[in-house]
Amino acid sequence: MIKLYVLWSIIYFPIIIYNTLKSNNSILYSFVEYLKKFIFVGSYTHLWYINALIISVAIISFLLYKKISPLKILFFSFALYIIGLFGNSWFSFLLPIKEKMPTIWSILGIMKDVMNTTRNGIFFGFFFVSLGMSFAHYGNRVSKKRAIIGFSFSMLFLGGEILFLRYNHLPTLGDDMFFFLFPATYFFFSYFEQLALFGDDDKYIKLRAMSSLVFFTHLWIAFLFDVITKVFYMSIKIKGIKYLFVVFITIIISNRIYWLSMKDRYKFLRKLYK
Repeated sequence: MIKLYVLWSIIYFPIIIYNTLKSNNSILYSFVEYLKKFIFVGSYTHLWYINALIISVAIISFLLYKKISPLKILFFSFALYIIGLFGNSWFSFLLPIKEKMPTIWSILGIMKDVMNTTRNGIFFGFFFVSLGMSFAHYGNRVSKKRAIIGFSFSMLFLGGEILFLRYNHLPTLGDDMFFFLFPATYFFFSYFEQLALFGDDDKYIKLRAMSSLVFFTHLWIAFLFDVITKVFYMSIKIKGIKYLFVVFITIIISNRIYWLSMKDRYKFLRKLYK
């Protein structure tokens, strides 16, 4: 996972340089910001997911090494997730301490300057990876019927939570973390974990590789789309056109990369998704 993160960080680095040259920031400032993001947030927009996964696995591995039970790890990670909510969608509920507890507010400000967001491996990824670990350790104890009911109600409450924050125009520091995202994810996985998938194993191996390639490459395609339209003075006002273009080209390129990686001559391409 670390190799994948470093490799794709290098692949996306030219875009970082391009954006840096277009900005008014100094080279030193841009370097420090990039280094900070590389460690705590993610070197590029979507690579936060890999960064968070690496940090989460590292924390869990350490706690398991220290003989801490999976259940305690899950509760600990959930507590951090709740804290993370206040640095994201629930930020407005944290505002009262600004005047009442200025010292704590200053500490939180420093944390934000360092991490930029709580949507990271400590406050976000740690909990969901711990949740997956609990499934692996304790098994699935929810029936399909209850999982469907639980997921339906969770999505209903999640929608209500989002509408509440939007309707009241409450200030946030992000729209990535919500309380009812947790039960929705739990019941969703509980249901699909019980499905028996049949078919050619090679097909699922390819789909897994393809999904990884699509995830990693799509923002390069989106970047090229923006550059090309600007060079030729093309005004694409309908976002759906860009979306369809990026999806179509990304799938084609991902499929070609996978096809080539199956040949001995180009097997080095497997490093792009393994």
